[in-house]
Amino acid sequence: MSRLALGRRLVTLAGLGLAASSLTGCDPVYRYLFLPPERVRYVLIPAPGRSEATDSTGTFVAESDGTLAFTAPGYKLSLKYLTDEQLNATFPDDSNQGAFSTNPFTFGNYVDPALGYIDERFLVFKLSSFDYTLPRMKVEPAEATLATNRGENQSAYGINREPPNDPQRNLEVYFRSRAGKSGTEEELFNSRLTLARRAIYLYPRGQFKGETKDGFITFDPVNDGTRSLRVTFHKVAVGYDQTQTPDRFVDLTFAFERVPISESPYHRSTGDRLADVSSPSATADSLGSSTPPSANVPLSGRPSST
Repeated sequence: MSRLALGRRLVTLAGLGLAASSLTGCDPVYRYLFLPPERVRYVLIPAPGRSEATDSTGTFVAESDGTLAFTAPGYKLSLKYLTDEQLNATFPDDSNQGAFSTNPFTFGNYVDPALGYIDERFLVFKLSSFDYTLPRMKVEPAEATLATNRGENQSAYGINREPPNDPQRNLEVYFRSRAGKSGTEEELFNSRLTLARRAIYLYPRGQFKGETKDGFITFDPVNDGTRSLRVTFHKVAVGYDQTQTPDRFVDLTFAFERVPISESPYHRSTGDRLADVSSPSATADSLGSSTPPSANVPLSGRPSST
């Protein structure tokens, strides 16, 4: 490289440095243009050995795609943590309009200028329930709770609860409180709520023999210092009497560890994005090696996008 070219490069770098220095002290829209923030991405991996159930006939197993499943005679419940990338891939047409993205579970591709990255809107799991031989069973999402190692406790979000379990744990209340008065804001509110209603786990009648149900269970994001959490489904009805009144219940607690991407056997990082990795033998109890990326996580029997 000639001295002239080297001099030009040094001048350019110096100019960029001065610009970045000045921008960090003014408008936050430009704060991270030259100096993007360092950020450690975290994901959840299953910990079957730390999961619990009041039904002693069943067992917890971590499946190859990171799903944590409880299987007992006649039925099965599985819970899978979903990254924002998976949620955006599930609803691609609703996740690519920046601040106007209508994906209700993420901020789409909107980069918060005050943070320098895409913030996390919710902590989302896909719940699947399988009734193999029971006459009837029912999972009540209003009875789902989350507890972290830091003592944080919260209930799952619902929609239009009657009566509401907690008005602040309602997705309609959440989006209405953040909607403006303009026609565009009202349209965004309706689009997000419509998609949320179609995607969350909500089956008031439960399910019957041979049926499979699935949907999303949604919580607020956990604190940065969280290292482990437990999601508990209380009063899962697995038995009914002759009047179709539930008379046998189980409580199921699904345990997860929260780890950096680099320590997850189920995910790999590509820049600021995540991809799935299947690993049959890897869990939070025993980390293993990873294999090629797995497929997306569609909701069975539901549209993948609007």
